[in-house]
Amino acid sequence: MVEPANLSALRIVYGYKPAVLTDDALRGVHTRILDQLAQARTRAMVDMFEVRELREAFEREPEGRDLLQQLRDLAMRSKIKVRFGSRKYPYEWFPLQFLLVYRSGVLCQAFPSILEGGYVQPEDFLEHLLAGEPWTLGGRRKSRARDHDRIVEHLIANPDVLEPGLTFLGAEHPVSSASGEVGFLDLLFRDLHSRYVIVEVKVKASELDEGIGKLGRHRRLFAEMNHIERARIRRLLACPDIPEGRCEELREAGIEWRIVPLTVSVDPNGRP
Repeated sequence: MVEPANLSALRIVYGYKPAVLTDDALRGVHTRILDQLAQARTRAMVDMFEVRELREAFEREPEGRDLLQQLRDLAMRSKIKVRFGSRKYPYEWFPLQFLLVYRSGVLCQAFPSILEGGYVQPEDFLEHLLAGEPWTLGGRRKSRARDHDRIVEHLIANPDVLEPGLTFLGAEHPVSSASGEVGFLDLLFRDLHSRYVIVEVKVKASELDEGIGKLGRHRRLFAEMNHIERARIRRLLACPDIPEGRCEELREAGIEWRIVPLTVSVDPNGRP
């Protein structure tokens, strides 16, 4: 069994509309969500949860309008779209089933959400929470400097270069906080001991300080966003040039490192 993360207490509000109870498929999802919430509470993964059946026209009441505005503000800060309303009229009404996640009394997440990797429904989030797994999905990797991309693509195709037994989970993995901090992990892996390995790729030794700073911030955001204990998250810096004098500094900071080559991809015709 996965131990609950040692993070600030969570409160989850599960809201649904009456139509859910008249539809067989939605009623099944409703039952599973209630069971997932009860499990999370029993296992001390949440401090408490609340189940709310929305009144008709709740969106037009002051409480509903205020909550939709909070959701709009959250989405703007965290850079993660939450699907309340439609594509044409966002943040105009509540979906049939939704979750609001609060940490220390502050709204920090809402579901359903949309990431580049796809939709995350309330049931999906709770499933990952109970499993101690990240609910975020890796997005489409953005092209950066040519040498940086060479290294990243090589590590995706050959994770054993970093460590035997790594499972690739995604590139450009989004991390953010309700306060507005955002970032993307270059690479995310899982090791043989079910720990997560955040990899920051740098091309030059002059970029190491930036990489060290990003790894510290990204681990904090990844842990908070996914409600995962920081002890399960390793940090690794990959670079072709890591001077020996920097290794002790990295060791003291708890950051692992690998010296990786600038790999040249070759097409079938032999051209670099």
